[in-house]
Amino acid sequence: MVDSRRAPGTTRSRRVTRAERRLVLDSCCFRGASRSQLSALRSKGFRLSISALALMEVWARSAREDELEFLQSRARNLAEYIDPLDPIVPTGAELIARLGGRIAGDEFRQPDVSFEVGIREVWRLLTAGTYPREVLRQSGFAANAEIDDLAKGWVRTSRNLDPALGPKIAAHAESEAVKPVAAWFANSWGRDISLRYGIQERLHGYFRIVALHAVRAAARTHGATTENDSEDVQLLMHLADDVMLVTSDFGLIERADDTGSFQAPYVRTIGELLTQSAPEGPPWGRSARRALKSHSKRERRGLHDLDQASRAK
Repeated sequence: MVDSRRAPGTTRSRRVTRAERRLVLDSCCFRGASRSQLSALRSKGFRLSISALALMEVWARSAREDELEFLQSRARNLAEYIDPLDPIVPTGAELIARLGGRIAGDEFRQPDVSFEVGIREVWRLLTAGTYPREVLRQSGFAANAEIDDLAKGWVRTSRNLDPALGPKIAAHAESEAVKPVAAWFANSWGRDISLRYGIQERLHGYFRIVALHAVRAAARTHGATTENDSEDVQLLMHLADDVMLVTSDFGLIERADDTGSFQAPYVRTIGELLTQSAPEGPPWGRSARRALKSHSKRERRGLHDLDQASRAK
């Protein structure tokens, strides 16, 4: 069940204002965003949170590479910029429950009833540096196993397309082929789940990027879908909430743009957020479609230049 003490802006009915817009940082930003960049984002009025998936990925990598000191020191360095009320935001079932989703007409309950309180406690202990090293290490290996299971499940699902979709993929350009495939994934996975404004609307970018990977694999225009693609897919689930996803993974931005989703403009680099106007309104409905109309496909060189400029300030 969603905790009543959760952070402002995460209730099912409250619309956040522009001045308190939440940004969700991915693992690239967790590892590499500079203090000056984060300070500048805070100065513009943004509230910063970390994707739970990003924290899991960094934690798992730190355990695998025996760099647990980096995990703790980086968390401490980030702490002053991260929203203490909502430091880590979830994807998956935890996100759907947080947003007040329903399944087969009943309330979609948190898989772990202590999730909302527990996730803040994890961040508090991590930034305080009070986790024993062995606990950090074992937690990192557990995170690694969970990520691995999610990734393998994603690969199996993405390769198990309805055979009837094959002719549609073959007969259409990629930009058109992703549409029926995305609809098929949404109907297969989300038919019993409901969210205000609709599951396909709120998870538009998520279903589109799943479809993009599947279409490219089926058409053999790119390499086969791999477990490394899983984080791309899961990260776009954040856009079911009234947030923007922040990354320095230019490949992810290219793929988001390639989906044609109206949620693509809500996947941004820090450089873009510091130098350009952010989309108005939430990443669904009329506001998202307005954002898409004024949105242009981005190129890596331009994104790199903006990122370097934002670091130099």
